[in-house]
Amino acid sequence: MAKQHRTDVPQRSPQSPQSPSLGRGVSMLLAALMSMALVIIVLVVMARQAASDIERQGNTEAELTALNQVLVALLNAETGQRGYLLTARTNYLQPYREALLSLDAQLKTLQADVAADDQHHQARQQAFEQVRERARLKLAELALTISLHDGGDHAAAMQLILSDQGQNHMEALRSLVAGLQAELRRERGLLSTRLSHDASDTKLILLIGLAALTLFAALALWQLLSSARQLRSAEERIRAIADNVPALITQFDREGKLIFVNAHVGKVYGKEWQPWVRARRSSSTTP
Repeated sequence: MAKQHRTDVPQRSPQSPQSPSLGRGVSMLLAALMSMALVIIVLVVMARQAASDIERQGNTEAELTALNQVLVALLNAETGQRGYLLTARTNYLQPYREALLSLDAQLKTLQADVAADDQHHQARQQAFEQVRERARLKLAELALTISLHDGGDHAAAMQLILSDQGQNHMEALRSLVAGLQAELRRERGLLSTRLSHDASDTKLILLIGLAALTLFAALALWQLLSSARQLRSAEERIRAIADNVPALITQFDREGKLIFVNAHVGKVYGKEWQPWVRARRSSSTTP
């Protein structure tokens, strides 16, 4: 009887190279993750810019409202002053005082913080200061007429009212406020347009990112499935080759357990073994 030979198939090294399809699949997954990371970074930058624009838009609205209220408060104060001087009724001083309080609050609203290197907003802040100065001059004129009236010098009070001093202060103030309001409205329009464009761009970038993620994920899945099919095909070829070799071929794991035998082993020993024996099986018999 011819002597049978046993051929042990060496176990594949854990560091053996992966199949090309598997490598491409992993690369596709990494590319998908990188594309989404890039999209997220872009969206974060755009969100920060949008938040800044929204804050500026809110400040612009507050400044426009404050400028309107400055004029309204001065006119109400002047109305109370005129009523008091003409009628000597103290009840006219109450709306006058309320207008002064409202004016003080609105002037404080125009004291927004401005960056040191922002020349455009520095110029606006200087214009706000001119508004405050003109408002203080007008208030000083109103207070002086009331003081002269209360001191008994009615003629001097009326002469001051009939002079062009108070009118000049109001005209200069109206001119300043009109220029500032026009500038603020232009800025508000630009901010609204930019926010609208940013919203559209954000949707487009998000859609592009989702499309890229879907594409890369689909390609990666296809590569992984292709790699799995190639591995199964390779295993079947190796098994077919081993089963047709007229020699005893076995393979053991590092614990000494039998994990592979070819068909010739069954023929020699009269046993039926599955061509591939899974690891961690209890069988550890060496044929």
